[in-house]
Amino acid sequence: MRFGFWQLERLEERRAVNAAAEAGMALPPLELDSAAIAAIERDPAAFVHRTAVARGTFDFSTELLLRGRAHQGRPGVQAAVLLQLEGMGRSLVVNRGWMPSPDAATADPRPMRVAGPVAVEGRLQLLPPSSGRSVRSDIAIGDTTVATYQRLDSEGLAAAAAPRALLPIYLEATTPAISGLVPVPPPVLDEGSHFGYAVQWFSFAAIAVIGYVVVVARKASPKARRKPVS
Repeated sequence: MRFGFWQLERLEERRAVNAAAEAGMALPPLELDSAAIAAIERDPAAFVHRTAVARGTFDFSTELLLRGRAHQGRPGVQAAVLLQLEGMGRSLVVNRGWMPSPDAATADPRPMRVAGPVAVEGRLQLLPPSSGRSVRSDIAIGDTTVATYQRLDSEGLAAAAAPRALLPIYLEATTPAISGLVPVPPPVLDEGSHFGYAVQWFSFAAIAVIGYVVVVARKASPKARRKPVS
């Protein structure tokens, strides 16, 4: 029974997360100026899923690929890079989007690079903390080396951003077709299978209770208590 209630709690948590995401995405785009950056640094979680516009220049010496990212059933990777924000002394990680990769691990992002100042619109997300699960693997492309990860590595990116400070959020680019990259799709805001699982657990509990009552009732019936005639 407790597993059923646990699934209902998970359902309510998911609904709350979905509601917050919908509310964030419904707000007008946020210009990442000095005031917005100061507010983000104070409470980054308050800006998750908020649409924002960042202006600056990509530093492709910090480019990396995120392995194992599928799009419409096709294997690929996502290209991420640091954006040096104009006049802010800050760097922002930008997930620029998806590109195909037959092995979902290696690709050449150089043809997708954009020179000069850019304005990138996208959704803000919390930059995940570093963990040992994100194993780095370097690939050689021409005369350069590109690091690949399973997930964003905030510790390595913070070191690469120095002496600039790395913001605790990153931007999932939604700007259409940045040099041929496929924009990151919006999050799926469904309720998952929690309600169905809750119904299953309550059904199991009900079956167990009914079965127990039937067994007790049979044992207590006159026929069950009647002694056999010798």
